Amino acid sequence: MPGFSESVTLGEFIRRAKELGVQLRHSPSLAEGPKGLVRFYYLTRGDDRPFVVLPDLRDDRRLEPATILNWCETLDLPKEDFGL
Repeated sequence: MPGFSESVTLGEFIRRAKELGVQLRHSPSLAEGPKGLVRFYYLTRGDDRPFVVLPDLRDDRRLEPATILNWCETLDLPKEDFGL
């Protein structure tokens, strides 16, 4: 398993997941958050399928290996494609 400094970024994960058939979607309405109105973004393979709500991070932030593994399992993605 790669160290944290070698793990993929949020943007890299999203791009690769989309190449593997995952869709990037957003909530249909805005929600009131501590910083005002927000829209939630999430990854899914389609309606009635498991999804991953994306954290409010910059695309260049590295993801922890445990997070990558969890997202791969949830979205049925090969962990090897994400350096695990």
